[in-house]
Amino acid sequence: QIQIEASNKVADLEAIRIADFNKRSAQMLDAAFQKTKIEIITKEQELQQQNVELETLRTELLDVQRSQLEAEQGLKSFEKELEERFETITQKERQLQETLSVLDQRKLDLEDQESKMEQVSISLDSRLAE
Repeated sequence: QIQIEASNKVADLEAIRIADFNKRSAQMLDAAFQKTKIEIITKEQELQQQNVELETLRTELLDVQRSQLEAEQGLKSFEKELEERFETITQKERQLQETLSVLDQRKLDLEDQESKMEQVSISLDSRLAE
């Protein structure tokens, strides 16, 4: 009987030791699980923050691209306006050249007429002198 009781006590102590070991193992596993869970949450928050930063960068890039496109369109518009002004100036220059040519021809014509009138005057003077 004593031997059975001693055997039962040994078995009970072994069961308590195993239960205690299992309890500590469960606590360690739970702590590791909680630590891993916290690490996962932290990583998710970091990833969300990086996604926010990435979205901000995308928005800034789109703004820069939009500004660049507007600048390019403005530059093209300015170039077109300059080309139109240049064409207008070129046309006016041609018109002025034509006007200058006409005036030069008129000057030559007037000089020719003046020369003829001088000859007529000389001719009249010589006739009068005779």
